[in-house]
Amino acid sequence: MVKKLEQLKLRTMDFEEMQKSWQMQQAPQLSDIANNKPLQTLLKDRVKALQVKTLWTNILMTVVLCLTAAAFIFILRRTFTPNTRWFDVGMVVMFGAILLSALATWLKSVPWKNLKADLDSRAYISHSLKSFRFQQTSIKLITPIQMVVSTIGLNLIYLDIFWNESWKFRLLMNLGLVAVMVLVGGLSLYYSKLRHKELYEPIIKELEELEQKLKAD
Repeated sequence: MVKKLEQLKLRTMDFEEMQKSWQMQQAPQLSDIANNKPLQTLLKDRVKALQVKTLWTNILMTVVLCLTAAAFIFILRRTFTPNTRWFDVGMVVMFGAILLSALATWLKSVPWKNLKADLDSRAYISHSLKSFRFQQTSIKLITPIQMVVSTIGLNLIYLDIFWNESWKFRLLMNLGLVAVMVLVGGLSLYYSKLRHKELYEPIIKELEELEQKLKAD
């Protein structure tokens, strides 16, 4: 009998904790309604904020790309006298992959039309969804391909820089480069997925629900 009472008490405590958790999750929305701020307006503000964040991320990526290109062209290219054409081929391969990736991100993130921020507009919702979904496509497909091609380009540069070294040393340097790229790339993709799950997925879900509602109406 005592054991059953203890089990009933534990279940009651679990239910109370779940109820408190649910109330805490709903509290911000209830507060916003009390302040006469419609939930649709809140969603629009979140979409606009995420669009601005995406825009600044693209700008930062472009700046880093330009600085990296300048460092390779004006510092590395002049410091090391190329032994073969593999150096320039590697640079073209590497920056070509990065440039195409950056260009694709810009095309998806920046509207090609002057769309008004209106959640009653199917065009605005559709464009926002395409832009935000592309971040996930980039993480799963474009970024890994770009990293693989960039690694190939760097290996071609290494092949030229260590051209006069023994084949064992060259092999060791290339394998070391691949290991570093795999480690850095893996960590980058991991944190990109966490960031996408935290920032993009909730808004994508809400926009999809709103889009279905507009189609039904």
